[in-house]
Amino acid sequence: MAVLALFIQVVSFRYVHAAQIAPVYSFSALGGQYFYGGQKASLMGNLSAMAAPGIRFNKKWELFPTISSSYQGTKQVVDLVGAGTLFQEQMDHRVGAKGVYTLKDRRWKLKPSFGYRAQLLKETADEKWGGGLFDYRRADLGLETEYAYKDPFAVRASFHYAMTTFPNYTSLESRAAFSLQGQDLARELVGDKVLVTNAYLFRLSAEAPYRGAVLEGSYALLSQYFPKQHVVDAAGNLTSPLRSDMTHALELGAKLPFEVAPRARLLASFDLGYTRSTSNQNSYDALRAQFQEGYYDYSEFRVSPGARLLMGNPDRPVTMGLGMMFW
Repeated sequence: MAVLALFIQVVSFRYVHAAQIAPVYSFSALGGQYFYGGQKASLMGNLSAMAAPGIRFNKKWELFPTISSSYQGTKQVVDLVGAGTLFQEQMDHRVGAKGVYTLKDRRWKLKPSFGYRAQLLKETADEKWGGGLFDYRRADLGLETEYAYKDPFAVRASFHYAMTTFPNYTSLESRAAFSLQGQDLARELVGDKVLVTNAYLFRLSAEAPYRGAVLEGSYALLSQYFPKQHVVDAAGNLTSPLRSDMTHALELGAKLPFEVAPRARLLASFDLGYTRSTSNQNSYDALRAQFQEGYYDYSEFRVSPGARLLMGNPDRPVTMGLGMMFW
């Protein structure tokens, strides 16, 4: 796959009626092409744009609204390519805003936020935008508290609520007038609103200096509730309890800067992550007449070393990065 990339970012400052505005605009364009043996190649591209006009009303109140859109017509280098490609094209649009209220001692900050996201997915080339089976909409509200015990190091606690809906999703099984061998397939996904999710996220994070390095850590607890998805029992029937998932995520990291030349600095990093997710939902394979308990449970462990080289003006350096992830 050949890639051509263009990235533009503009930052400017101005004053409007005593409010300081610092708008940030960014635009990127990536061109890519697949080459398959015996088939004609097609040139596609990825586009993304973002506008975020930061506004400071006074010493206490700041507002950071954002609007962003992206289109993906070809896979990125890090994505799986080939027969496993799930979607031909996709678009992602989001609007949101975060407020920052600084208390008198300037160590405490409150950050309320809200957002709305719409993702459109095309599984086939002839599918129309807005009609994708897995198109979804997500609305979220959040509040974060930050305590800067030693600037710029801080401790943060946040809580978020999000509701995700799939306006077009209806399983093929729900439309069928019969069942296979007397049992339905993937019974937990029967219906037209079974993927609707209410999610509650609680997160703690902090960073601290240690012998020239910066240590970072975070813990997140995610609880998800599916108000229209019933639990499958050992006989393959739907029972009255509803599906609920619980996810724990722990992340630890360290960053260590080095000065390799008068105008060149190296920032080395090493990150660890562990995720454990459990669900009360099961599944039933009607073809094999097999009950699969804990079907959605999983654990994940991640290791990610990396380094970034910053050269030139310290305020606006040229950066180059190299990283690896194993999970």
